Amino acid sequence: NWDASLNYEQELTRNISAYLGVQYEGDRFSGYSQRENYDVGGKYIFVDTDKETFYLEAGYRYTEERRTEADEDGNEIFYFNKLNLTSEFLKKRKNYSYGLWLQYLPNFTDSEDYQINIEPSLTVIINDLFSLKVSYKGNYDNEPNVEGNERLDWKYTTALVAKF
Repeated sequence: NWDASLNYEQELTRNISAYLGVQYEGDRFSGYSQRENYDVGGKYIFVDTDKETFYLEAGYRYTEERRTEADEDGNEIFYFNKLNLTSEFLKKRKNYSYGLWLQYLPNFTDSEDYQINIEPSLTVIINDLFSLKVSYKGNYDNEPNVEGNERLDWKYTTALVAKF
């Protein structure tokens, strides 16, 4: 699987900002060769200090999905209108930080096809430039594209992060 995204955020007030985003992703095992997500919405920051961060994003998501298998009607490309609710809590310590990211994607086009994503993470600071991040992301898809696939899929990630 793969994904690439680009996001732009504009601060409107100290606690409120607006965002635009685009994400391209693919996961043949989940039944789509390419999915394009276009986001627009707002963000409210409840806490933003040197030690803690907590925010909530709410916005509209338009999704175009090219599936690996056609449906009964021969369609391979599907279009969805979704709500994107995302929240993250991050706690920073001297040598490490930990966080929890949560996303709920109800689908207005197909109400039974919603998704819930969760990702707890731990980041350990190596030096001023590098950190090591480990995370365990759970993706729940109420209606998987491939028949027989589990609704809940977990991904373990280890990453070397460079901060400039």
